[in-house]
Amino acid sequence: MIQVYCNDENGINKWLAEHHDSIKVIDVKIAMNNDGEYIMVVYKKIGVNE
Repeated sequence: MIQVYCNDENGINKWLAEHHDSIKVIDVKIAMNNDGEYIMVVYKKIGVNE
């Protein structure tokens, strides 16, 4: 499992569009850190450890 973080919804949508053929999204969460709210996508690469 791998995680990617982004504090911008447009950025995460662009990232997902670029990688949708090679990943399986497991979960999407809104998380907080000292800089504020951000989006966390938990995913795994398709074809790896399946």
